[in-house]
Amino acid sequence: MVLNVQLFLDTMAYASVLGLLSMSLTLTYIVSRVPNFAHATFAAIGSYMVLIVVWLLGIYKTGPSWGVYYASLPLSFIVVGAVALLQYLIVLRPLAKKGISIDGLMIATLGIDIILVGLLNISADFLEEIFQQSPDKDLRKLVTYPRSGYLSSYEPTIMGVTASSILGPLLLVVSTVGFYLFLTRTKFGTAMRAAIENPQLAETLGINVNLVYSISWFIAGGLAGIAGVIMVMTTKLNPTMGWLLIVSVFAGSIVGGLGSLFWGAVGGLLIGFLEQFGVYYTQIILGALTGETVSLGNYRQVFSLGAIVVMLLVAPQGLASLNWGKILSRLGLRR
Repeated sequence: MVLNVQLFLDTMAYASVLGLLSMSLTLTYIVSRVPNFAHATFAAIGSYMVLIVVWLLGIYKTGPSWGVYYASLPLSFIVVGAVALLQYLIVLRPLAKKGISIDGLMIATLGIDIILVGLLNISADFLEEIFQQSPDKDLRKLVTYPRSGYLSSYEPTIMGVTASSILGPLLLVVSTVGFYLFLTRTKFGTAMRAAIENPQLAETLGINVNLVYSISWFIAGGLAGIAGVIMVMTTKLNPTMGWLLIVSVFAGSIVGGLGSLFWGAVGGLLIGFLEQFGVYYTQIILGALTGETVSLGNYRQVFSLGAIVVMLLVAPQGLASLNWGKILSRLGLRR
C-alpha cells in the first residue's frame, strides 16, 4: 500500500510536468501552427536553473530549502520565456515571412533543439569545472550533478510529502485557471483569441498581432521553465533530458486535441498517469511471469506512442472534439 501511495505522489509530480508542457506546447501550436520540437528542451533549461540556484544561494550547504522554489520558479519562467521568445523572433517569424512551409519551420525547431542541447552540454562542462576547482569541499560534491545529479535532495517536504508532488498539481491548476480567466476576462486575452482565430481581421481592428504572438511564446516558454523546476526533482539532470520527454509531451497535446489549452493540460496528465502506472503494473506482471525483477523505466514512451495511435484511430481531433455531454449522459453521470 505504501508503494502505491508513493507511486501516486510521484505520478502526480510527473503528470503535472507533462500537463504544463503539453498545455504550453499547445499554446505555441495554436499561435504559430508549428510543432515545436525544442519545447521539452526548454524544460531542461529550467531544470538547470535549479542547479544554478542551488549553487549561487549556497543551498548545497544547507540541504532541503524552500529557497530552491522561491528563486528557481521566477528565474526559470523569465529565462526560458526569453529563450522561447528569441526562437520565435529570430528564427520562426522571419522564416514564416519568407513563406517557408510548416514542414520547414518544424525542421527549424529541430535544429534549434540540437543547438540548445549543445549549449546545455557546454554549460554542464562549465559548471563541472567551476565546482571541481572550488576550494569549498561541499561545492565540489556537485561536480557530477550537471550530468547525472538528482536535485531532490535539496527539495523540502510538507508533512512527509515531497513539495513537487504538491506544487506540481497546484501550478498546473493555477496555470490552467489563470489562462482561462486571462483569455475570457481581460482585453488582452480577447485580443489574443482574436489574433489566433483570424489574424488578418485582428490587424484590421488595430490589434498588434506580432505583439500577441510574441507574448504567447514568452508565456509558453515560461511555463515550460516552471515544468523543468518540478521535473528535475523527479528526474536525473542531464543536457539531453528533454529528448527523452518530447514524445510524452507531444502525446499529451495530441490526446488533448492540439486546439485547446485545457484539454492539452488534461492530455498531459492522462499520459503521465498512463506511463507511470503502465510501467509499474507491467513490471509486476512480467516479474510474476518470469520470476525475475523487471525494469521498464526506459520504455515508458511505448505507452505514449500507443495512446497517440489509439487516439488518432478513435478521435483524430483529440479529447476536445468529443461530445462530453452525451458521453456523461450515457454513463449515467449527467441527466
